Amino acid sequence: MPPCPAGRHRLRALRRATRAETSPAPIGRHTGERSRFGSTLVAMLLALGGLAPLPPVAALTLVEPADPDLLRGAHLVVVCRVVSVRASTDALATEIEVEVRRTLKGTAAASVLTVRRPGVQLDLLADAGIAALVVPGLPSFSPDQELILFLGPERLGRHPLHQSALGVFERRSSDHGAAAVRDLSAATVLADPELAAGDRGPSRRLRDWHRFAAWLEDATGDADYLLPDEARLVQQIAEPFTFLGGSPVRWFVFDEGGGVRVRGHVSGLDGANQDVFASLSRAARAWSDDPGSLIDLAFGGSTTASSGLTANDGVSAVLWNDPNGEVSGSYVCGQGGVLGLGGGFTLGSLPFAGATALRLIEGDVVINDGAACFFDGAGGLDGEEILAHELGHTLGLGHTNVQPQQSLMRGTAHGDGRGARLGPDDRDGVAFLYPQPGSAGGEIAVSAAQRSVSESAAGIELLVERRLGTAGQATVDYSTVGVEALPGIDFVAASGQLSWADGEGGTRTVLVGLIDDALSEPPERFRLQLQNAVGAVLSAAQTTVTLLDDDQGGGQVRFRAGATVVDENDGAVLVEVERIGPAATSASVGVRLRGGSARRGEDFTFADTVVAWGPNQGGVRTVTVGLLVDEEIEPVETIVLELHAPTGGVAIGAPDRHVLDVAEAIAPGPCVEGPRTLCLLGGRFRIDGQYATAGGGGLGNAVPLTDDTGYFWFFAPENVEVALKVLDGCGINDRIWVFAGGLTDVETRLRIVDTERDATRVYLGPLGTAFQPIQDTAAFSTCP
Repeated sequence: MPPCPAGRHRLRALRRATRAETSPAPIGRHTGERSRFGSTLVAMLLALGGLAPLPPVAALTLVEPADPDLLRGAHLVVVCRVVSVRASTDALATEIEVEVRRTLKGTAAASVLTVRRPGVQLDLLADAGIAALVVPGLPSFSPDQELILFLGPERLGRHPLHQSALGVFERRSSDHGAAAVRDLSAATVLADPELAAGDRGPSRRLRDWHRFAAWLEDATGDADYLLPDEARLVQQIAEPFTFLGGSPVRWFVFDEGGGVRVRGHVSGLDGANQDVFASLSRAARAWSDDPGSLIDLAFGGSTTASSGLTANDGVSAVLWNDPNGEVSGSYVCGQGGVLGLGGGFTLGSLPFAGATALRLIEGDVVINDGAACFFDGAGGLDGEEILAHELGHTLGLGHTNVQPQQSLMRGTAHGDGRGARLGPDDRDGVAFLYPQPGSAGGEIAVSAAQRSVSESAAGIELLVERRLGTAGQATVDYSTVGVEALPGIDFVAASGQLSWADGEGGTRTVLVGLIDDALSEPPERFRLQLQNAVGAVLSAAQTTVTLLDDDQGGGQVRFRAGATVVDENDGAVLVEVERIGPAATSASVGVRLRGGSARRGEDFTFADTVVAWGPNQGGVRTVTVGLLVDEEIEPVETIVLELHAPTGGVAIGAPDRHVLDVAEAIAPGPCVEGPRTLCLLGGRFRIDGQYATAGGGGLGNAVPLTDDTGYFWFFAPENVEVALKVLDGCGINDRIWVFAGGLTDVETRLRIVDTERDATRVYLGPLGTAFQPIQDTAAFSTCP
């Protein structure tokens, strides 16, 4: 980056000297009447329901706890499926409605829970025609995701995520079966000096979905659920610098000669031995002292403003001790947890670098309670580094993980006592967001922000242009960075330097080679990133390239359902395996017994097998499980089958395991009413209800109402799932009638037995489909 023009230094010095003689202006404003007008305008727009400050863009700083510590602090842990995702109507938050399929710790109050996370997801605001950013460091959710969630206590009908992103594991397919993946790539992950290396637990390792859930439920024994890491599932950021939320977001006030004052809440950080206000002052000054940008960020003293990231109050502030409960769970020294959350509010967008950028109007940082022990490290320098990092997010920067890792904005803090010290990539980032006025050397920019190409192409040419000035020599470094696409697997990594002579402008070409494969896969991206411009101003710094798949491939194989409810009398049960998607090749997959409580040879028969498809063949194949009737009275038993060893280019999809829930055969004789059994019409008809989800199943809980009516609940007593009647219609059509209605979309199986005539009717409701009403007026032809 060329030296800052002397005139600009004089302007900044004059501005600071003038500010020193007056009281600080409100954040993001200038002075006097202009400030009051800005506040009034925002209030009017909010009242009219028009343009409004968008939810905060933020980033998370944390220390990963060991799994036992995370489990110990959670109020509730569930296996669940996402039903819906929506923007909250009463807070700047996202609300996720989840269907509970299995409770691993605590008691779920209902089968459907509402979970809240701070900030509104980008896709939700886009649906409403509003531009916004995803909250970095916090997970995004979508319908039908399968998750393991660690939750805090319910507040006003909503559960917070326990320790934010630390408490979210998503089910994804891996080479080793279903994996539980916790994505912390957008968070800042630190090392707590009080945690010994051997006590760290599995950290960001992949976990076997089923074994991890079983361990959480039992909470004893060794952590035998770890899997080898796979780069495609746990992708680390490796970019020179990124934007908060993925798109430019910036303070336009700096362009006008204005500044931003960040204040610390008057309470201070409980238990801290170091002066956190002095640390905050040095953290702000680190950014403002960079000569390559227009940033004017300074400590503005203490404040009583306490909205933080819950509301836009016009004051950029650091809140200590999480006063608004924005993080569920405290930071615990020696264990870990969330240290802080930093970001800002935006209002509209303005032209920037040939496109647009969201306009920041407030920046806030929330420090969790219990964090004093970390902030005191290295005489307060570790806390200073954290504050400077979070302030970088309030300026619009995301993370970097380039080598050597000297950047303040890298994904893991150094924690080595360096304090608030900017690295080369930090300076490149703010030089792009807040460039000095243009020089005679012009500017350097990529020619297009987005490109797409088929993976079968040999390569792609990407253009970089010098424009708007040619005085003096100019150079810029470039490198390719994988997003979903990976160097060496999907494209050939490229890096180097481009140069222009004195008086020379125009374009330079970067050729990136592409690697074709035989996998059928979704579009994948990589970026060309520019940095370290010398002799010209760096404007548009990156191009995103999307690789389009050209393979017919082998498609995907999976079980058609995750679970089936059966009983011992069913004899042989057919379990379906299907091949979907492209099917150009011959393919096969193994089906093997994975486990369960039922005993092979005593409760069932099954031989591990292989199912196959020819070229251009898809569809369903079946495997057979034989059920054996024994004389023992047993609870519901499980048989777990698993897919493995695919061939022919197919991938194993979800569900990759199938759970057979085997219920005890009903013995002959009169009906005996119990917690799982209804006895209707004078005890003649015995009814049990069974259910299954992708994660398992069981027997319903029976509640009689009258002699001919009752209902079943599956997950919670107050949540009625299926109600039914058995009516005597013999005087009308010489039949026994069955009517039923349900409020569920889990798989259901109603079994009704006429104990006097040994006749049985079974009614099935498929998984994922709303229960269809039963109006069977010819159910039993067993009238007296």
